[in-house]
Amino acid sequence: MIHVGPHVGNRYWACDVGDHQYYHNVSPSSGPWLNLLAWSDGLIDAGISRIPPQDNQNLLRPRYFGTVDMHLQLLRAARLLLKRMSEDQRVRADATPVLFHPDLHKRNILVSENDPTVVTSILDWQSTSVEPAFWFATTTPDFADIHDRVELLTDDGRTSKPHPGAGACAQAFDACLKFHLPILAKPRALNEDLLRPFHYGYRSWKDGVVALRHDLLMISQNWKQLGFDEPCPVPVLEAKVILAHDKDYQLFEAAQKLRRQVADYLNVSLEGWVPIDAWDRTQSQHRELFDGALQSISSADENEPVKTEEDLRAIWPFDL
Repeated sequence: MIHVGPHVGNRYWACDVGDHQYYHNVSPSSGPWLNLLAWSDGLIDAGISRIPPQDNQNLLRPRYFGTVDMHLQLLRAARLLLKRMSEDQRVRADATPVLFHPDLHKRNILVSENDPTVVTSILDWQSTSVEPAFWFATTTPDFADIHDRVELLTDDGRTSKPHPGAGACAQAFDACLKFHLPILAKPRALNEDLLRPFHYGYRSWKDGVVALRHDLLMISQNWKQLGFDEPCPVPVLEAKVILAHDKDYQLFEAAQKLRRQVADYLNVSLEGWVPIDAWDRTQSQHRELFDGALQSISSADENEPVKTEEDLRAIWPFDL
């Protein structure tokens, strides 16, 4: 007998380092859900459950992060939007529930030593879940996601050239999906703006209020072009509010770019995990990197979102 129980994904549970959940504003909602609307409500409930009664770290956060009240207000607006979108026939048509392994990357696929085309085992089944098909529309495993260019180390320093497999693996993956799994291939043609509020709505307390606000803003501005006839449940913001948002969003994008750059330079994960034998060396490099970035601020263009030491410290990805 097959039994569908609560969703085990970490977005519904406080299972990551530093994660907490608070249920003073919402009840636990980890499924199972009977329809798309209930599933969408579960995403918003998961987002609200991350918001504490009061934010004692607010002064240490970047300006785009937002206050507790701002997060709650935005998530209420997102609930109305997801409700309306869950009723749309185009979204519902691509919301067929599917049982899916969302972590099918190379590290989790074991193959035969004698024949690498023979899969002998697949790991990490604990992340498997039943979700609407469109939830996996943007999922591409790493074996089908080769970077466009490959770095080369030469006598003259670093250079790069086009990767011989760039694009080919992704195209082959899409072709296989269309032939073998059309239920997953069809949602990949959906406008990404339709999917973003579903994918990122529950993350507001992790990403900052500006990220979700940006998704809702894109939806409200393009509501008619996206094919909706009824009024958008999220009103279009005033021009001065949009201008302030744009500045905050530039800083948010700078923070995401900085995290990737720092992690690549230090050869650590995006979460900052460091091998124990590399700890001292990495700490020293980390401090030098920050000092160098701090010096470069003085010569930064006036249009750059990071203008002061306070700005830099607010978006610096790792503890100093």
